[in-house]
Parts: sequence; structure tokens; C-alpha cells
Amino acid sequence: MSSETNFGRAISAIRTSENDIDALANASSVTVVDVEGEVQGKNAVALDNAVVDNEEDIAALQAAIEADAELSAALDAQNVDVSSVVALETNADGSVTVFSR
Repeated sequence: MSSETNFGRAISAIRTSENDIDALANASSVTVVDVEGEVQGKNAVALDNAVVDNEEDIAALQAAIEADAELSAALDAQNVDVSSVVALETNADGSVTVFSR
């Protein structure tokens, strides 16, 4: 998938508050996408704006992940700090994509 596609998916997930912790807990697999590495120019501003506009939802998602030792461990295993998670997306196959920065 292109970085532009991943970036668009991340912004959409942040803005639509698709931060369903239950889906993450029941996921068949977890894929992490680092959107920070994919932003350039105006995309950086768009990402910052989306995060600022949805700070409360993001904080709730991060807190829920931290409260679940298994999920925290799964992200740690992929070298992802929970504080960098900004959104998640539930996929049709039962997997979850976690967007971090």
C-alpha cells in the first residue's frame, strides 16, 4: 500500500473516532503503520490538526491500550510506544491496523 493511502486511512480513522478498543482486543492480528514517517509538507499540518481536534478520543484509546497488558505487550513487541498511537482501523478480516506517530 502506498504511503499516501496509509496516510489517508490514518486521517480518516482519527477523524471518524474509529478507536474501538474492543475490536483491538479481539483482533486476529495487529498491524502497525507509522504515519509520522509518511508525512511531508501539508500532510504534516493535516496530521497535527487531526490529532489536536481528537485529543480526547486519542487519550481514551491510549489509556484503554495501557490498561490491557496483552495489547501493550503486542505493541511493545513491535517497538510501538502506546503514547504514539493516534488511531486504529478495524478491517473486514478481523485484523486491526494501529496508526502511530
